[in-house]
Amino acid sequence: MGNCSAENIQQYENVEFTEGDTYEGEMENGFAEGWGVYTRKNGDQYIGWWHNGFQHGIGREIFADKTEYDGTFVKGKKHGKGKITFPDGSSYEGQFQKDSFSGEVNWYNNFIIKFGKWIDNRKEGSAQIVFENGNIFECQYKNDKKNGEGLFKWPDGCRFQSNWVDGQLQGESKLIENGIMTIGEWLNNKCVKWEQLND
Repeated sequence: MGNCSAENIQQYENVEFTEGDTYEGEMENGFAEGWGVYTRKNGDQYIGWWHNGFQHGIGREIFADKTEYDGTFVKGKKHGKGKITFPDGSSYEGQFQKDSFSGEVNWYNNFIIKFGKWIDNRKEGSAQIVFENGNIFECQYKNDKKNGEGLFKWPDGCRFQSNWVDGQLQGESKLIENGIMTIGEWLNNKCVKWEQLND
């Protein structure tokens, strides 16, 4: 939010800007300072704390499409712990750094994805997906894509071991079901060989 045209406004004020945005809250020397609500012409709204005209501290951002962010802000950017909830009910919860996911982040959407680490909105490191039916998928991420070993586990004890390269199944896989192992061979996410080993 920029400097208000009025000068030296103190305490609680209602301000309307030329572009149609409005601010209602505490101000000091023409800047939002303290608690306030900023509503954009397009329907986006911020409710929370301000410092020197920037969103700063605990706040809630509600967008016109009903997406919501609850968490901390530093100098106008999402920074620190926060949660984004989307209109379909799914959500991201974790650490932000200058408006980007950075650090440990959990994603909830009919199943839970636990990523060990994000860097600048990219998934990095180990991840675990826990489905509502009890299935679990564990894998590694590099540059926002699955890379390395993957393991899918069913509650009945079945296991599927796999290898990933840039988000695609590649190389050998092993399915262990009821004590029987089946070897697969994958090329660019397509199974080119599927062979059950003898007991």
